[in-house]
Amino acid sequence: MNFDLIKAVVELVQQFMEQNEDKALYSNDIQGFTEWVNVSCKDNSELEGLSWVGKESGRSSESIINTLLIRMGRYAKTYSRSVGSSVFSSQDDFIYLIGLKMMGPMTKMELIKRNVHEKSSGILVINRLIHNEWAEQTVSQKDKRTKYIQITEKGACYTAEAYG
Repeated sequence: MNFDLIKAVVELVQQFMEQNEDKALYSNDIQGFTEWVNVSCKDNSELEGLSWVGKESGRSSESIINTLLIRMGRYAKTYSRSVGSSVFSSQDDFIYLIGLKMMGPMTKMELIKRNVHEKSSGILVINRLIHNEWAEQTVSQKDKRTKYIQITEKGACYTAEAYG
């Protein structure tokens, strides 16, 4: 497996997320990402020297990027399940906790958007974190209507063990 290519795609996705976060010019999905890639590489001269399976028969760079992103997601799920001794039900539990550890407390919707999840799926992950006492919900001192999710000491210990 060519990890350099996967690393390059991940870096492109990260660039896309950072550049699109404030402007929201593109949708946060595969379609938006491929549109962004097309605009970012207007002259496509960078793509001319590259080759990939199916290029000769007309397979586009967008198609190969979509395929690689899907495969990366599947690989990540398979890898996270193979760890076996993990206390986490899914890779999302771990990813949400890492986000809280690195970024600090945030509202449920901020956390869900940061992880590019649908609201219903994100709420399930957050509820699981709270149920396992890896995260807790607190009320804002400034605005009592606002609630924040933050990592607990127990959650920080589990992420440190899993993350190293």
